[in-house]
Amino acid sequence: MKKITALTIHILLFASFASAESVDETENDTITSDWEQGAEMNFDLSQISLSNWASGGENSIALNSHFTSFMNYSGETLGWENSLEVAYGLINREHEDTRKSNDRVEFSSKINRKASERWDYSSLLSFRTQMAQGFDYPNDSIPISDFLSPGYIGLSVGMNYRPYDDYSIYFSPIAGRTTIVRDEELSEKGAFGVTPGKNAKHDFGGLIRVNYKTELMENVSAVSRLELFSDYSRPTQVNMDLTGRLRLDINDYVKANLFIHMIYDHDTMIEIEGEEVGPRLQLKQTFGLGFSFNLL
Repeated sequence: MKKITALTIHILLFASFASAESVDETENDTITSDWEQGAEMNFDLSQISLSNWASGGENSIALNSHFTSFMNYSGETLGWENSLEVAYGLINREHEDTRKSNDRVEFSSKINRKASERWDYSSLLSFRTQMAQGFDYPNDSIPISDFLSPGYIGLSVGMNYRPYDDYSIYFSPIAGRTTIVRDEELSEKGAFGVTPGKNAKHDFGGLIRVNYKTELMENVSAVSRLELFSDYSRPTQVNMDLTGRLRLDINDYVKANLFIHMIYDHDTMIEIEGEEVGPRLQLKQTFGLGFSFNLL
């Protein structure tokens, strides 16, 4: 019910902003608005093959896929930004079963109502999860994550500052975050900060989100996003989510991509042999050379 309510609030905000935009356009026929959309699919493949190799090693093959899409509305006073990212990767090494190496689903929708030249009133809805079970290899009998285990839903209201077209900072003193753990076994363990036996945890606090993209040089671009969230009941415990992508366009279809994803979540307990269980800096880095196709 809370998830439905959050989505309803976001839709109602857009409807109210859109009605105001419609009135403005009626009063001034010269006002124009437009939709911009795009979608891209990337496939990165790496392979190692050895035969009588004196230095040792093992054969392996890895495939990573990354889908990105966006649909944005730009009006005189109203903006609506929507994005979807889906990443999935597999790796197969000699004498081992095929394993998952990457898995992420992320959606965000932000409504902006112009307040001044560089400031907007904004509302942000976000969702993040994964598609398949995850394991702490070599133990592949007990899953440690799954679809909607965890899942994160965020809804916030605040102000968006955009000093440049490719740089924005979103401030929200009214931000809610729901952590979902659908898997009953993980729920019973109290995984990802939920109360043991419960399937959801609700936090209320402040949120800062920074988006930046730039062309470093010809055919080389970078995109990054930093998100900081702090629950008001634990103001000193700041959760961080940082993503970055560096891309080299070799030609229209061949690209080289470097992805970095860093997470620090005080509710996610990491077990390291010989150390106490507790939150840790999580780091994932992938690099690949592959093919890219524009779908829209």
